[in-house]
Amino acid sequence: MSAEKRIAARMGPGDVVVAVSQKFPLPGKNLVAISRVVGNHLERARRRGQIVDSYAGPDHDRVTGRPLDPGETGGDVLVVRVEVIATSINPGLQGGIAALRAGISAAIAALPDQFDPAQAAELLASVAGDAMSVSWADRDELRLRAELFS
Repeated sequence: MSAEKRIAARMGPGDVVVAVSQKFPLPGKNLVAISRVVGNHLERARRRGQIVDSYAGPDHDRVTGRPLDPGETGGDVLVVRVEVIATSINPGLQGGIAALRAGISAAIAALPDQFDPAQAAELLASVAGDAMSVSWADRDELRLRAELFS
C-alpha cells in the first residue's frame, strides 16, 4: 500500500493532510548526526500518532548537486519535512511547525558540540521562516494521487 493510501485511510471525511517542509543551511556541520537525531525524534512522534510521516536528511551533494539519501554525507543543507492530519489547514500547520521545531530542538540538545548558544538560538528562530514551504490535500486528493501514481 502506498504512503498516500495509508494516510488517506487514517483520515476522516473532513480532514486534510498538511505537509510542512523547511531547508536549514548548516555548512560545516555533521549533517548525518543531525539528520539522525531529528529523524529519530520525528519517528517517535509518528509512533505516538502526532504526525503521519516525516523526513530529515541532506538536500543535495555539495559537489555533484544530486539529491542525497538520509544516510549519505556531503550536503550543507538539512531538509526536514513533517506531515500532519488535521481538521483544517491552520491546526495542521501549527502541529507541523511544532513537530519541526521539536526535532531541531532535539538535535541542538543532543549535539552540543555542533551548535554554540548563538547558533542554536538562530537556528530555532529560523523555524517557520522564509525557507519553509507548506502544502495540503484532502482525503479525496490523496486517494486520487495514489491511484494515478501507483
